[in-house]
Amino acid sequence: MLKEFCEPFRTLAAQRNLFFHTDGAEQLLVDGDLVKIQRITQNLVTNAIKATERGGVRLTWGDCGTADRPQWVLCVQDTGSGLDPATAAPLEQALKRATDEASEVEHSAGANRPTEPELAPAPTLASRSAHHSNRDLGGEGIGLSIVKRLCELLDASLELETSTGEGTTFRVVFPRHYRNEDRG
Repeated sequence: MLKEFCEPFRTLAAQRNLFFHTDGAEQLLVDGDLVKIQRITQNLVTNAIKATERGGVRLTWGDCGTADRPQWVLCVQDTGSGLDPATAAPLEQALKRATDEASEVEHSAGANRPTEPELAPAPTLASRSAHHSNRDLGGEGIGLSIVKRLCELLDASLELETSTGEGTTFRVVFPRHYRNEDRG
């Protein structure tokens, strides 16, 4: 589904003289809401393409987690200028708070559940773009708000790694399967 869904992004990236690569498991069976996953992917990839002047964007996905807590990950990396520290810090804090709150709710709902496995930090692509710390991308931040809310609805965590001049990586970790009571 992701490979087919991402084909139009290749055209958009090519129009900006950027590469757009995808890499992921050919077969990765997961429970999930197709429309919400596509919207998360669309918003993150579109933002990455907008934020990148040279180099490109990479979308990867795959299996992660443990036997007790099977998960899958979707990762969007760009070689853009990265987020300005003044902009990134509040965003990182908001994402961390949302993830911590979701984790607290999960742990209080099921004390016998295993703890979330430690995930390695999401890698950031080497930068091939010029640094533009105050560049206006023309967005209003609505896309990331939508992504955050959709992740909450899908019981997924959203992680951000950014370095000024080095690029940005968004990593979304989803459950592979939902229990019947989770489907609401």
